Amino acid sequence: MANLNIGSHTIISDDSGTPSLSASLNFPAGHILQIQSTKYSTRYYHNTHNATDLFSVSITPILGNSKMMIQIHLCHGSQDDSGFALDRNGTRIHQHGHNHSYSDPTTFVSSDQFYLQDVYSINTLSFMFEDTPNTTSVVTYKIISDAKGGNTGTLYLNRDTNDSGAGSSSITVMEVAQ
Repeated sequence: MANLNIGSHTIISDDSGTPSLSASLNFPAGHILQIQSTKYSTRYYHNTHNATDLFSVSITPILGNSKMMIQIHLCHGSQDDSGFALDRNGTRIHQHGHNHSYSDPTTFVSSDQFYLQDVYSINTLSFMFEDTPNTTSVVTYKIISDAKGGNTGTLYLNRDTNDSGAGSSSITVMEVAQ
């Protein structure tokens, strides 16, 4: 197959059978290098004190010093003593304290802060985070449901309490050149 060249510089090579960008390319700071996204539509119910993996997205950074902009959108129903956490390759990465006596600094959304009295309602939460994984190896960002403070919490994702309404959640990661 052919390579894409500008002058004497190879920009895209497909020598291996899979097109790839040249490692010698210089991207201006703020340039989005790639985007990966996962949509999760499964109706989910969580009633336990154990953390549970919900859904994830993987990205292989092109540059080792890139920042990752992580956008999270969650649809959830009525809940108590539960929340969501963000994990990178097995480690919770977002720290957020709660205004509660049973603070759990590894849960980034305290769901009872958004407790809905109407069991037929679905609430939406959207967040954006920045991360610098400092690697060119595969990075997996995962959304986890968890109960706070070892309590047993109830969480409904992509549904209301009565399972009569539905929504979709997603996680999108953008690699940004520095």
